Amino acid sequence: NTTNVDTGDFAWTSNLTFSWNENKITKLDAIPTVGSLTRQGGAPREGYPVRSLFSLPFRGLDDTGMPTFWLGEKDKDGKEIVGYKGINFQNNQNLDYLKYEGSIDPTIVGGFDNTFRYKDFGLSFYFTYQAGSVIRLPDDFSTWYSDQSTMPREMLNRWQVPGDEKTTNIPAIQSRWRLYDEGSDVSWAYTGYNYSDIRVAKGDFFRLKDITLSYNLPKDFLKEYLSINSATLRFVASNVWLIYADKKLNGVDPEFANTGGVAMPTPHQYTLTLRLGF
Repeated sequence: NTTNVDTGDFAWTSNLTFSWNENKITKLDAIPTVGSLTRQGGAPREGYPVRSLFSLPFRGLDDTGMPTFWLGEKDKDGKEIVGYKGINFQNNQNLDYLKYEGSIDPTIVGGFDNTFRYKDFGLSFYFTYQAGSVIRLPDDFSTWYSDQSTMPREMLNRWQVPGDEKTTNIPAIQSRWRLYDEGSDVSWAYTGYNYSDIRVAKGDFFRLKDITLSYNLPKDFLKEYLSINSATLRFVASNVWLIYADKKLNGVDPEFANTGGVAMPTPHQYTLTLRLGF
């Protein structure tokens, strides 16, 4: 807490809060799988935070628009063997090829408040911030879509003709015959794309949380005409402005991401209150 200016009629005070938290699992009897470690909510793994997020290493699209990955194998020359077949989300043996993204839970959380007072008027700005977490982006990509499907905006930049793999990382919409021909390999490849490192964003944000404007009515007036000791009129605007968030979220609020398909986004709120003291 600091008092920056105080001249009697005018005052400016600041309040900074900062919290830091890290954790690491030193012993774990449970055996994680590729599927549990890459899911949106993360999973525990020995030597890492309690809710750690891992990803399949994405290695671009092939010349048919299929996403490809490195699944931990190398050839005799030490070069990565890249493809989309053989993804096994139940695998619990070879996990070292997975890319560690970070913790689902932030390591830094805090706020910053500035309050200005001039005689009976008050004005404050409250900012909140968070850092050190990662977010798995929604599972928007599939092998096929219907008229009832909602597609992400990124689909405008998807692979459509050979050569597009050089300019885009958005996979193609595959034909039905390919699904019938290759079966689960194609389906798992698109699931792998949703759980790859290209589908991860930072959970960091900086937000103007509240703006508060207040006015203390003159005490002499209150006692003479209303027979009360004090009265404060206060107006508060909440969730005003998300100043910074990862562009990969495409405007989604980091505090709202992955809260469920029926959850409501954080709304703007406006509150007017009158506090009386007798």
